[in-house]
Amino acid sequence: MSDYNGNPNIASLVTSTEIPDDGKKLKASDVNVALEAAFDNFAFLKGRGVVAVYNYVFDNENLANWIVEQFTTTAYVDGTKVILTVPSTRVGDVLLVDFAAFFSCNMVAVGDWGNVRLVATPGYGGPSAVTSAIAGTRIFLLGAYAFPGDPPGARHLNTMGSATAGLLVTVAGTVRIGVQGKAGFSGGNVQILSIAKLRGVLLRPI
Repeated sequence: MSDYNGNPNIASLVTSTEIPDDGKKLKASDVNVALEAAFDNFAFLKGRGVVAVYNYVFDNENLANWIVEQFTTTAYVDGTKVILTVPSTRVGDVLLVDFAAFFSCNMVAVGDWGNVRLVATPGYGGPSAVTSAIAGTRIFLLGAYAFPGDPPGARHLNTMGSATAGLLVTVAGTVRIGVQGKAGFSGGNVQILSIAKLRGVLLRPI
C-alpha cells in the first residue's frame, strides 16, 4: 500500500478515465488510473477559485488625523500611505479590486476639479516592475469653492467616491495596488480623508 496525494499540476481537469468491466479479475493497476485521476482533480481544484482576500485597514477615529493622502500638483503623483500588497500571484490569476473613500477637493475658482485613480504594479519588487493606471478607476472630483458671503473657511464639497476593477495577472509574484491623485489647477488640493475599503480578491481560474 502507498499514499497518493494527487497531482495539482495537471494541465486541466480530468474529464474521463478508464474503469474496469464487470467480471474482470482486478489488479491494482486496473483501478489506480481512475483513483489517481479523481485525486488529481481534487489536488487541482484545491487552492483555486477564491485564493485569498486582502484588505487595507483604516481605523482612525481621530478627526484631526483623517487626511490619509493629499495631492497638490497638477500632474499625477503616487500616494504614500494607501497601499495594498497581494503576494504569491500566478500568471493567469485574476485580481478583483474594490475601492471606496471619502474625499475633499479644495480649489481656487468655480469649475476647478481634481482626480484620484488606482494604479497597479505587477511583479512588485522585481527587476522590471512597472506601475500603471488601472483603466476605468479614475474618480473625478468637482472642486469645493468659497462663494461670496460664505462664512470664513466654508467649503461645499466633501464626497464619497468608489472604483472597481479586474486585473489579469501577467507577471507572477506580488501585485501592489496604490492610488495617484492630482489637482486640476495650481493652488488647489485633493485629499483622501478616510478609506471605507480597499480590497483585493485573488481568483485562480479552474
